[in-house]
Amino acid sequence: MMLMSLVIVPIGIATVVFWIWALVDCLLRPEESYEKMFGTINPKLVWALIIFFGQLIGVIVYLFVAGTRKNPKRASLKVDSAGTEEGKRILQMIADGKISPEEGQRLLVALCEKKTNEAVLQQTKRMEISDQIMTAPGSIWSLVLGVLGICLCGPFTSIPAIICGHRSLSKINKSSGTLTGSGMATAGLVLGYVGIAIMFLVMLAFIPALMQARMRAQEQKCINNLSMIEMAKFHYSCETGRANGWTFTNDKEAFSTLNSLGYIKKYPSCPASTNTEAKGTIERAVADYDVNAVGKNASCASGITGSDAHVLPPSIQFP
Repeated sequence: MMLMSLVIVPIGIATVVFWIWALVDCLLRPEESYEKMFGTINPKLVWALIIFFGQLIGVIVYLFVAGTRKNPKRASLKVDSAGTEEGKRILQMIADGKISPEEGQRLLVALCEKKTNEAVLQQTKRMEISDQIMTAPGSIWSLVLGVLGICLCGPFTSIPAIICGHRSLSKINKSSGTLTGSGMATAGLVLGYVGIAIMFLVMLAFIPALMQARMRAQEQKCINNLSMIEMAKFHYSCETGRANGWTFTNDKEAFSTLNSLGYIKKYPSCPASTNTEAKGTIERAVADYDVNAVGKNASCASGITGSDAHVLPPSIQFP
């Protein structure tokens, strides 16, 4: 136990410190460094909420999806005309004396202006293309639902996260580069499948406990019925002067007599019984229980044996 504490406590402290660092990093990070993946919503606020509610899972998603993004850089418009092939030929012509230095300078300036205009045109085209690029909304939903599935809602959000993730990836692959967000969609898919796996593991862990609780409830119900039968038989024997060892002709007569005299209000049935007779009928009571003789406890005829057998405990047996 001491060794476990020495391992768990530092891990817990490190996790909390890691979570706090990621939250502070997210809040202090400039908004320009985030990709506009949430439409008009402030991306810093969205990521802060994901980290806060997602805790360790939210931190991991933040680092893999948003933490690795860098500020986009504009292409430089500065052009060195002398470094181009045409510029080198002009310099060579000046050196060979084919043209004067003034004419060479004029040609280099014209060449620089031409290259600059081409660079501006290319940069404008790139900016127009970047303005058309947007993040697939489904990838955002996939990520958010996946985080919620891990932390709060289980399969109620994990399954939608998987659906949104697959649909978003399909749209992104068919968009010819106009849609982004494959990282978020993939993260949402992974979190969705992990949420489903956690659900199944929890179910596998709880099913035996639920089965055991059901068996215990059935046993307690049957013991209550046995106690009722034994109490009715005890009062009947006391009022009629029946001694130990006396018995009814058969169980049907016993249940009919005890019911008609008011010792049993309704015919009992064992909840674990496999008999097909209708519950609440004398036939079902006869099939499920043996009344036995006075002085011998009633017994359950369900066929369950061993430690799970339905037996009247000594603490509530009647003399």
